[in-house]
Amino acid sequence: DNNLDFVLDSHEGCFDDDPGVRGVILFMRSPRHHVHSQYEFCAHSSETWMMQNKLPANFEAWVRYWADTLDRGLHAKNFSHGPMSMYNEPWCFSTLPFGCYSPINLQTQRLTCHRPYDYLSRFPAQQALRNVDKAYSVGVVEKYQESLCVVTARMSGSLPS
Repeated sequence: DNNLDFVLDSHEGCFDDDPGVRGVILFMRSPRHHVHSQYEFCAHSSETWMMQNKLPANFEAWVRYWADTLDRGLHAKNFSHGPMSMYNEPWCFSTLPFGCYSPINLQTQRLTCHRPYDYLSRFPAQQALRNVDKAYSVGVVEKYQESLCVVTARMSGSLPS
């Protein structure tokens, strides 16, 4: 287990995107930090300039929009189908509102999805936990340095100096 050949594939997709992968290293985030980070990326990243005019006026309005979407059951949809537009290129293709992330249980969704932008009406928490258990290693973004030490120890069999 200590001397596995690894191929690095860093992407935001479904846990089981590639069933032939021999080990998945997950980095999870605090849900509050994760949601705020998604909004900041959508609202301020140079990669998302073309969609920023679609966003609500501020973070609170964005969260309120998604909470209302969840309350009305409108979050459950396959957002990977639809017309191409300037709002979903070049970094992703989805027809999500505002052309950016849905903050509704995104980590659970990505741990259990078959397609990254296909959202179920329920959130299969048990399946998500099983996939976390199947991961080769799990890190926490807010403890990135410590998490890299754990990943290194897992891969090499000893802690880095």
